[in-house]
Amino acid sequence: MGRFDGKVALVTGAGSGIGAAVARGLATEGATAVVPADVSGEPPVDVSDPAQVDELVDRIVRDHGRLDVVVHAAGVDDPWAKGLIADSVVDGVPLDVASRLGDESWRRVMAVNLVAPGPTETGMADRTPRALRQRARYATADQIADVVLYLAGEESANLVGAVLLANGGRFTA
Repeated sequence: MGRFDGKVALVTGAGSGIGAAVARGLATEGATAVVPADVSGEPPVDVSDPAQVDELVDRIVRDHGRLDVVVHAAGVDDPWAKGLIADSVVDGVPLDVASRLGDESWRRVMAVNLVAPGPTETGMADRTPRALRQRARYATADQIADVVLYLAGEESANLVGAVLLANGGRFTA
């Protein structure tokens, strides 16, 4: 028996990286249905648009009778901001991205990203400047998916109101 036997799950960002690894893990662990949602999927779903998300959830409940697990793994980055961060690291100067990042870029990133993985080997990581990549230990998408599956499962039933830092010790709270 899998820990998600009979469950219906929605995974955003399931087209690649962490989302794809989570979707595979849920299916392997017995989920009856894993609905992948991705901006480049079919149908495309932009998680920054509440109407599209509401429509998707309504469709899942209509088609499957319920929705048991939701994993928001969609993520975007800003290559220009990554370049600023890399320059600060290389030059040894204080980081100042927030005051230089345009409103449109800030809103785009904040509208999509609120999951907390550390550096992870994904297509997004491939766009990270070398100066930053050399300073971090990168997890695999499957390693992050293991953490997500723990959080989505019954084992974490007593865990509430916390951010679980899955970043290999790169940052501490």
